[in-house]
Amino acid sequence: MFDIVVVNNGLAGGGTERQSTTFANFVSEEGYSVKIIASHRSKHFYKLDQRVEFIEPSFERKGYTLFFYTIKVLRFLRKEISKSEATTVFSYNESLNPFVILVCLGLGINVFVRESMHPKAKLPLPTELLRKWLYPLAKGVLVQTNYGQKILSHNIPKATVHAIPNPVKMFNLNIADTRNRRIVSVGRLEEVKGHKYLIEAFARIDNKGWELHIIGDGSMRDELENLADSLKLGDFVTFHGHLIDFEEILSTAEIFVLPSIKEGFPNALIEAMSVPLACVSGDYYEGSPEIIEDGINGLLFEPRNVEALSNTLQMLVENDKLRESLKAKAELVKKKYNLDKIGLEYLKIFRIYESKKNSK
Repeated sequence: MFDIVVVNNGLAGGGTERQSTTFANFVSEEGYSVKIIASHRSKHFYKLDQRVEFIEPSFERKGYTLFFYTIKVLRFLRKEISKSEATTVFSYNESLNPFVILVCLGLGINVFVRESMHPKAKLPLPTELLRKWLYPLAKGVLVQTNYGQKILSHNIPKATVHAIPNPVKMFNLNIADTRNRRIVSVGRLEEVKGHKYLIEAFARIDNKGWELHIIGDGSMRDELENLADSLKLGDFVTFHGHLIDFEEILSTAEIFVLPSIKEGFPNALIEAMSVPLACVSGDYYEGSPEIIEDGINGLLFEPRNVEALSNTLQMLVENDKLRESLKAKAELVKKKYNLDKIGLEYLKIFRIYESKKNSK
């Protein structure tokens, strides 16, 4: 066994934080010594296994210019990573990754970084330049899809890029005998997540008592609630806010919708398929989805296309047999993306480079 340090932004309620804490908990259960070093102080939303050590800065952003705050964070990261005596560092977050590689220079540590955003997402120019310069110095850059591997290998040809999906903790729920006429969506209430289009599409269907439940929070919540009210959907749309546990809502639902304009690798979609629910997703992989096979284990629609989404939802709410057929195939994701299987693929790569280092 060897020691692993996971570097993330903290334990707040973002998708990257969820991925990194899920992985850290899995690694600890496998018997590895694991420590999370957070780059920023934050609220503690996600829970850690008691065997996972966690440390975050004692200082906050307030009172520092961006330049001096960045220097302070870099010094903190280098000090704590060096102190940990870890053999492997795994960094989550595109904006953070280059700096983690930088602070590990000269420490003799195997550094791996994780890309979670859509492969064509635009980052600030300084971050893009740092990625091109520093990613080739990492032992590996782990992306979530084959499509992402193709794009990143083209943009940074000297980097070693591996395509491994996120390890997802599957739901094994006691499904209600009679499910409610409920459509569920999970995600941050930000423009890129596309909830505006979902609400507008839901308003167009002949819902016959169907409800829309939205789990998540963000800067657009007030705007989206006002939109639902303006479309006279107040009695049919429920905003639950940010929830740690939402299994009960999923267990009594029928349909899950991921209305995002772009995604990296949508954990929420995989989780909904594992319930199983009849799932609808935007076709955001430039025409080559890697999770949903349209019409087999889910349905795809063109992002931002309200009419296409409403037609898809109308078809699903009217067709019980179609929903059941999609659910049956969707549940197969439990074999393909389960936490044990994918988590071990991560560790296999880490062990390969650890063996190479020890053989020198």
